[in-house]
Amino acid sequence: MSAVAESTSSPQDSSSLNFRLSTARELLQRAVSGEDPCLSLGCQILDAFLRGGLRKGVTELAGESACGKTQFALQLLLQAQLPVEQRGLNSASFYLCTEDLPITRLKQLAEAYNVKYPWTAEYDFCQNVFIERVTAVEDFLDVLFHRLPTFLEKRRDIRLIVIDSIASVLRTEFEQGEYSDRATLLFSIGSQLAQLASAYSCIILVINQVTDKVQNEEYKLCPSSTNSSVCLSHWSVRSSGRLVTSSLGLSWAHCVNTRLFLSRELSSALPPFDQPTSAVIRSTPAESPVVAATNRIPQPSANHSCATPPPSSFCTLPNQPSTHCIRKLHVIFSSYLPCSNDSDSVDGACPFIISHEGVRGV
Repeated sequence: MSAVAESTSSPQDSSSLNFRLSTARELLQRAVSGEDPCLSLGCQILDAFLRGGLRKGVTELAGESACGKTQFALQLLLQAQLPVEQRGLNSASFYLCTEDLPITRLKQLAEAYNVKYPWTAEYDFCQNVFIERVTAVEDFLDVLFHRLPTFLEKRRDIRLIVIDSIASVLRTEFEQGEYSDRATLLFSIGSQLAQLASAYSCIILVINQVTDKVQNEEYKLCPSSTNSSVCLSHWSVRSSGRLVTSSLGLSWAHCVNTRLFLSRELSSALPPFDQPTSAVIRSTPAESPVVAATNRIPQPSANHSCATPPPSSFCTLPNQPSTHCIRKLHVIFSSYLPCSNDSDSVDGACPFIISHEGVRGV
């Protein structure tokens, strides 16, 4: 792991980020004025559950395969480009992919956004999504600690960074007995992400995989296990009949501000449009992030109101299949959201479905 250690110890890591001290008054004014970004998930039901959407900082979205993690990520990459009046960030997005890139699905969602917001009919949402794909941990760290900060200095309009997924390149990197080295690396990654979020006022979404949780006697005594799919004392969620928890352990849990979790029912059938797309990019990483031509989103004209569409038009999708695999969004811990078991809703989760047009709450 010497190469990994060298990737994270360069003296230019901190010098490439511009920091300044802020007073408590400045931070309070920023929060009251709405200067800090808040990104909608593209559906009023989901936004209500998250009290407006994602906030500045590091948010983890975990779940087992086919729960919809990448679907959320792709939708947010497009939503960030909308004007603030439409609950976007009026910004570009950066997508760091460590698995197969579902470019066909991204294009499909972009076309759905053009239909959903008619004043963007001539706008290409894909042109402001900057993509970097890596498969090796050394390349991943090089992007995170060197190339990405340099790119953000050049492109100050990027306000959303998505990593999909962190466990894909890190969970098999260390052998048994190297827990201390792994914890050190995870803390270093978490610190870098926090610095990027602060220096560039970014929302950072990190997709994570899950691992099975052994149900011992201690879990059986967990009060929430009797009436909920979440056991908060263990940060575990029941999904597909199994008790699962986020990968990378406790060390990584201390590196994120908010942990969201997706679950799905074991008996529900997976819709055809949730199957992995066959049209994926399997290319080697480039020397620098993929940079597209500047293409700013147009502002709505007088004939198209910026007001938020009503629930019926904002979340209702045409040609909707009669059956869906109902999934749930949980809040495991957060600095600004109540945990799932503390919510007023049934077991504190927000059900959602995935269609050709995107993700929406039900």
